Amino acid sequence: MSDASQTDRRALLLAHLDSVYALAQAVAPDAERAARLVEDTYVQALATLPPGRPPEDDKRRLLHLMMQVHREQAAFPEPTAEAGAEPPAKAMHAFRRRLAEEIADSALPAVFAALPEAQRLILLLCEVEDFPCSDAAFVLDLDAEAACRRLEQARAAVLAALHEGASAHERRLMESGLPEDWLRHALRRTAAAAFRPAPPSLHPSITRAAEARPPSPPEAPPLEPPPPEPPRLSLPEERLADALPRPAAFGARLGRFALALLLVTAIGLIGYFASRSFERPAETNAVTLSVQKADDVSLTFRTGSPEQAEEFVQGRLGWRLTLPSIDEATLIGVGIREPASGVAVPVFLYEDAGGAATPPIALYVYSYALFDRYRDRIQLEPGILRQIQEEQRFDLHDLGERQVLVWRHRDDIYLAVTSGDAEALRQRIVFPS
Repeated sequence: MSDASQTDRRALLLAHLDSVYALAQAVAPDAERAARLVEDTYVQALATLPPGRPPEDDKRRLLHLMMQVHREQAAFPEPTAEAGAEPPAKAMHAFRRRLAEEIADSALPAVFAALPEAQRLILLLCEVEDFPCSDAAFVLDLDAEAACRRLEQARAAVLAALHEGASAHERRLMESGLPEDWLRHALRRTAAAAFRPAPPSLHPSITRAAEARPPSPPEAPPLEPPPPEPPRLSLPEERLADALPRPAAFGARLGRFALALLLVTAIGLIGYFASRSFERPAETNAVTLSVQKADDVSLTFRTGSPEQAEEFVQGRLGWRLTLPSIDEATLIGVGIREPASGVAVPVFLYEDAGGAATPPIALYVYSYALFDRYRDRIQLEPGILRQIQEEQRFDLHDLGERQVLVWRHRDDIYLAVTSGDAEALRQRIVFPS
């Protein structure tokens, strides 16, 4: 076959690439092995499939050949295959999970709106605001046990309503495909869509109303009877003169007493301020911690490829994430950093258009599950979580020399530390479609 004929033959077969790759993803455990399966299929197809067939016959034969290649590879796995790799039986797990979440997410707003007010409130406090039952009980004037019971009843009511309104196939998908923490994240997304943030005019109106109202006079402390006077020693009149100290001795004693009092006071103040410094709680604000550690990020893996950086993080941390690109900035690599003790997260460095003259943009990646797991060490303020509940919304912080941009993509939370304009950076963030 001539080179021109071979090129034409390749073009005809590649017209069916999307269909072949889609079927490969249904049988391969991950995208990398699906791509490898497609490559092997096309190599064999170009060598064995006869030319001159109708286009629809090419597609049918390509798909048949791909299944043959897949069965051969399953029967004779490569000796270099990683131990413990995900079996092909789980290849559709991610798809089923995504489909189950889409079904449940679409029905949840109507279910949430139809709940009794008591159940809606307990879900908002515990799942959206992340209050423990004891704090929710305080807000609602309940005891802690009653609040926890109401929370469990509200969760059960949501799931029961979702199942009741679903078909048999949808119910099976939701029962097997929804992750354990789905309800919490789905309720946060639902609340973000249902409740708008406070309008900008509300803050100054509250300030004006507070300034216009005269301050209430402080309440006078209740009157208490004076403490009883301690009994006084009664000395015979003839001995009173001997009992009274002489002026010189009295002055010496008074000086020693004042010195002792001064020393005790000084020691007490030193101890107080020392104890206050030792008792100062550790910083847990993720924004502050990320800015503090941004200058110390060292690259563990140097690469300009987002796909290679994603694969590195998955291999090192077992974390599948999607890395955005930043217009007019170049990815230079990824490092693993601990913003808080024992909390390891990936940090991607981007060199901005200014080059080495400006510090790189440090992009931290967190997740809702990570903040739940390490809530005693690192956390985002509830106001930030409310602001980023919708994927299209960002939260900005100006910390002087550094500015911080926070947003969400699916269950991952991205925090970019930049020495430039965070508002301008917001317009440059691009996620792959």
